[in-house]
Amino acid sequence: MRLAGWCRNHGPKSLFLTAWITVNVIVFWRTYLHFKYEPKYFYIHEMLGPWLCISRGTAAVLNLNCGVVLLPMCRSLTTVLRCSWSRLSRRSMRMILDHAKGFHIVCGTSIVLMSLVHFLGHMFNAANFSKHYNAIYTGVNAASYQDQDPLLILLGCIPGVTGFIMLAVLCVMTTASFYAVRSGCYDIFWYTHRLFIVFYLLLLIHAIRGVLKQQTNLQSHTPGCHYNNQSVPWPEPEHGDRDTIVCDTEPYFSTIGAESWLWVGTPLLIYLCDTAYRWCKCRQPVTVVHVREHPSDCIELQLKKEGFSAKPGQYILLHCPEISSFEWHPYTVTSFPRAHKATFGIHIRTRGDWAGRLKNYLQRNQTDSYSLPLRNTDPLLYQHRLFVDGPFGGPSEDILRYRVSVLIAGGIGVTPFTAFLDWLRFQGSKVLKKIDRIYLIWLCREAQSFLWFADLLCDIHNKLWELGHVHIFEIRLHITSNTSVQSVLGDSYPLLSKSVIPGRPDWTGVLRDIASCHRRTDIGVFCCGPKQLSRCVERVCQEGWQHGAQFYCHHESF
Repeated sequence: MRLAGWCRNHGPKSLFLTAWITVNVIVFWRTYLHFKYEPKYFYIHEMLGPWLCISRGTAAVLNLNCGVVLLPMCRSLTTVLRCSWSRLSRRSMRMILDHAKGFHIVCGTSIVLMSLVHFLGHMFNAANFSKHYNAIYTGVNAASYQDQDPLLILLGCIPGVTGFIMLAVLCVMTTASFYAVRSGCYDIFWYTHRLFIVFYLLLLIHAIRGVLKQQTNLQSHTPGCHYNNQSVPWPEPEHGDRDTIVCDTEPYFSTIGAESWLWVGTPLLIYLCDTAYRWCKCRQPVTVVHVREHPSDCIELQLKKEGFSAKPGQYILLHCPEISSFEWHPYTVTSFPRAHKATFGIHIRTRGDWAGRLKNYLQRNQTDSYSLPLRNTDPLLYQHRLFVDGPFGGPSEDILRYRVSVLIAGGIGVTPFTAFLDWLRFQGSKVLKKIDRIYLIWLCREAQSFLWFADLLCDIHNKLWELGHVHIFEIRLHITSNTSVQSVLGDSYPLLSKSVIPGRPDWTGVLRDIASCHRRTDIGVFCCGPKQLSRCVERVCQEGWQHGAQFYCHHESF
């Protein structure tokens, strides 16, 4: 049963990852054999030995991953694919899209590892060029003379210089990508990742005037034959007996053609088109209609942008050029434009570097604890200060695909679910009849955090009560500190006061009770919050459950 749960939640992702690793292995091995046994590489292979095959095999894997690593970051493309597969009801494909960022990390890790092996291979190649200098067929050499310094061989050619620079760029990007750096100073991660532009420019230049040579006159000179009764003691004679073959023409060599653009060209073009499309859409500035400050370092922005529309669970990228010229930060859309309201809302936790500067930028003076006045009361003078890119799809778009959904949030991670609830309270009975039950389980360290969406939760409860569907929505609020809930919620929100449970939930017990209430049902579990919370919930969803209930776990990842 536990294996079935693992296959249900991790099967599509693991199968896709296994297929991708298999493709990488096949690409490496085919390239390795190609350079080992192809006749035109006979002379270069006997000089360099297996390190030629290793360096070329890793180069092929690098080209493949350098192309594909860009595709998960094509946010418009993944949003279109999510909508297409949503119509086709392909749950497994949508679950793979949920892990698009993870696939980006897998490709990035492959690039780093293969780059190190590729660099090591060319270091040995340079040493072999120096040691096995061919004084007879000089056209195959990369060294200028016998026992030349291998480092001078590498630094004396374009591939060598660009290779060293690309390796340095990768080291900087990789170091800044560790979780400790990203969580401690996101700005460092963001800016160093823009070095990918330099990396790709160098990648396209890297293969120009390469040092590896291939024979071009195979018809007139059989590889490995004797020319003018001269024989050369090669280090790796493995292509058969050549003593009976005599040629009258010496071999001619040319540089192995560049292939990086063949691998990288199409994905890079897709990425550039996706970026250009998004750039054209986001150049229209937004108008900041209202800014409201909530307790526990949270602000709510009500924005207005012509033609903007979004679905529950989607997010945007927010940009403030007066804070940073390049940074875009993701935030879930928590309220949507409607016929009577042209604005849309986002909630921002202001404890980060960029978010804290945004709050200071918007705030002129704090009049009270719940409102932040705009710097200028005229929205026309204020509309050129913020830009929005998106919206883009997220896992929470699939909530309505399950008749029973469990929405688990930690802190500000509740925003994808409140967006769905905000949309749901304006729907009629036709939509509500498609829902058997929605469980909202929200964990917060401070009781004041529940005030972020206290009005919304009460409104959706009252609306469902009026429509006779109050039974489909259950709220469970967990406070993980010793904060007094009564002093915060008090008599203003009696519904929420009764829903507060001290301490962290026992996830096994919670999901067991839900499974017993919804037998033989596919239950969607949507989680957004700290990684520890997502991992714990995902692990529990893999357990075997009685009553035939099956849990499908989705978690947010920007």
